[in-house]
Amino acid sequence: MGQLLLTLAFAFSIVNFAVFLLLFRKQKNNYMFFTFVAVMVSCFGHWLLGFSESVDGAILSNKINYLGSAFLPMLMFFTLAEVCRLRIHPAVRVLLIAFSCFVLFLSFTVGYSGIYYKTIEFVVQSGAGNYVATYGWGHDVFNAMIVLFGILDVGVIVHACLMRRVVSLKNIFAMFALQLVTVSSFVISRQMENDMLCMPFVYLADQLVLLYISMNVKWYDIARSVMQALEKDNGNAFVSFTPDGEYLGCNEIALEFFPKLAECRVDVNIPDTHEM
Repeated sequence: MGQLLLTLAFAFSIVNFAVFLLLFRKQKNNYMFFTFVAVMVSCFGHWLLGFSESVDGAILSNKINYLGSAFLPMLMFFTLAEVCRLRIHPAVRVLLIAFSCFVLFLSFTVGYSGIYYKTIEFVVQSGAGNYVATYGWGHDVFNAMIVLFGILDVGVIVHACLMRRVVSLKNIFAMFALQLVTVSSFVISRQMENDMLCMPFVYLADQLVLLYISMNVKWYDIARSVMQALEKDNGNAFVSFTPDGEYLGCNEIALEFFPKLAECRVDVNIPDTHEM
């Protein structure tokens, strides 16, 4: 049963990636693209682990898994920052990338030293190959990375909610749900010692949430592009709404005439008492 579930998870990760490429190939958020790739690589590693038959096979499969999972927290953070239009200083980006690469390096020491896993034993759980390990200090660094990016993600979401009215509330709630489900599932699955089966499906849920966010961002980008194109040809003010009357955005000229538009939240109906 476990091997079947891992096969389905890997297959659906490919399907989600194909859907993303088909619908959002012009998406400006490159980090979202790499997030989908990382999820697919991680699911592939879990799939290989489920079909492994020895400790050597489990170690190799786990290293392939870490090729994706070691970078997922960082890529998710960069993705959320892009969606929230929050600029990350290049030096900070380099440090976070270096930190993720360091964690990947530590995970690759398994089988050669006790830095990441002091001991590792091959087992079969739920009809799939797995391993039981005694963690070393290197794995504590991985846990610290999860906590760090979790805090950064929450910081981005709170900042977007309080300070970035151009960010959709729908996207903010979706990002919060994504973060809550991912972190809680990771902690619970580790306590149950069965994260090998649980995490691929958590990653699939992350992909679905990112597809939902991409759909929203696509419409905002279209509205923004149309307004910019119209603005080149004349000096008119443009304000964009959904058919249900939800505010999508405006151009700079509209802000000059109606300054309070800057206080309007994307995806929310403008109050009847507004100056518009």
